[in-house]
Amino acid sequence: CEELWFEQATSLFVCVAVSTSYDGMNCKPCRAFRGQAIQTAQKGLKLGYEAMKKEHVSWFSGHMEKLQLQLQKTDNTQLPTDERLKRVQAGENDPAFAALYMQFGRYLLLSSSAKGMPANLQGIWNGEEKARWNSNYTLNINLPMNYWLAEIGNLSFCHKPLFSFLQQAQENGKKAAQAYFDCRGFFLAHNSDLWGSANPVNGYPRCIAWTTGAAWLCRHIWEHYLYGGNKKELAEYFPVIQQAVRFTLDFLTEDGDGYWSYYPSSSPENEYLWQGERVAVTKGSTMELSIVRELLTLFLQAGRELHVPFGEIQQEAKQALQKLRPPAVGSDGRLLEWSCEVQESQEGHRHMSHLYGLFPAWQWEERPELRAAAKQSLDYRMAHGGGYTGWSAAWSICLYARLKEGETAYRCLQKLWNNSTLSNLFDTCNGVFQIDGNLGAPAGILEMLAQSHQDRIELLPALPKAWNSGKVKGVRLRGGGELEMAWQDGELLEFQIHGGASYPVYYQGKRLL
Repeated sequence: CEELWFEQATSLFVCVAVSTSYDGMNCKPCRAFRGQAIQTAQKGLKLGYEAMKKEHVSWFSGHMEKLQLQLQKTDNTQLPTDERLKRVQAGENDPAFAALYMQFGRYLLLSSSAKGMPANLQGIWNGEEKARWNSNYTLNINLPMNYWLAEIGNLSFCHKPLFSFLQQAQENGKKAAQAYFDCRGFFLAHNSDLWGSANPVNGYPRCIAWTTGAAWLCRHIWEHYLYGGNKKELAEYFPVIQQAVRFTLDFLTEDGDGYWSYYPSSSPENEYLWQGERVAVTKGSTMELSIVRELLTLFLQAGRELHVPFGEIQQEAKQALQKLRPPAVGSDGRLLEWSCEVQESQEGHRHMSHLYGLFPAWQWEERPELRAAAKQSLDYRMAHGGGYTGWSAAWSICLYARLKEGETAYRCLQKLWNNSTLSNLFDTCNGVFQIDGNLGAPAGILEMLAQSHQDRIELLPALPKAWNSGKVKGVRLRGGGELEMAWQDGELLEFQIHGGASYPVYYQGKRLL
């Protein structure tokens, strides 16, 4: 029937169940989806509203309460969220709003990636039949950023749909590697979808000539291991990493200057000027070489963790690492984005791709000259209008947090709220809802409070004055620990690390007992 009429009812319980014929990337549509929906609805009707609500709240609360952040409350705390946002945008002080925003991001990730497919460009909240950018998986920043929060935000299991996607997409990625480049292994281009598309999409060279999507996603497998230490899971996904390495080694070639490089290559969605023309392709962009360097490194490290025999592919990876073209600094002190020093076509471009080695990776911790060059590049890009989309602002928060510049990171967070946040707190990209900023910025907030890369833990490395006092519990650390900490008047009061490896702990540059 098309209509249901109710008269003289005092309450109404409507149970809606949705199912799909989608049955996997390489499977035919399922014919039983209507029956599945009916069974689910019948189960819900039998269970009843109160029982369903109790089960739902219990499940969410159990995960949400694993991480708690308290920042100073003001009178605004009692206001509706949209009103609080308006006042924050008007410049009012509301430190606890950052805690609310962080928890909202955790709620969105929990809702859209607890099981099934990974969170796409709109999570699960696309309301359009023809969504912007097809509600796909954009691998050159958006999909990876969606999962920066998973480990540090104590939602590690939300990573699993991403790993499953990567496993399933191998089949198409292998076919594309052979067809396009005559390479073994597999790759994913800058855009994929529910069916694991691996082909470079039609369009501009700045989008086509980028083949490190799978390599980037492999770092999430390694991060998951660094936080959880589960060797069984690492062994399960190690073949995925190895196939991405296989493609990378086949794709690398000598660049004429004595190095191995990666080309055709691009720096996502960006261009430079060459002889008066806009050009997007280079031989070994800083971003793609950074991803390659990290992939080969984690492959060798994972093999050692799993006691994988050192074979031919490991030897090739080790040799390639020694020959990769290193990152370079331009005459003005900025980190070069392209293979040589060129004129930028857009000085405030939204992507921060060449800073990959600073965050999400940490390749330059022992290279102060490269960290300084990365900071100068970031400052320059932001000064010329960078960070003008929600996800771009979120990336800048994470980058400044890694540089331990709390005040600048906080200004980037304010920029996200002011320019790219709707009244319901959804993030936007040029006015269109896109979830990655909602998920990337909370990771940056937690990075401002605790960092655990390089087998060490740093407390309050980028604390802004706006968060003068507070406490946090449940921040996950690499090595498997969970942090509980309190601070007052900008100074650390106490901390405990529950479980995990015995990493040294630092505060304000000094090692703590």
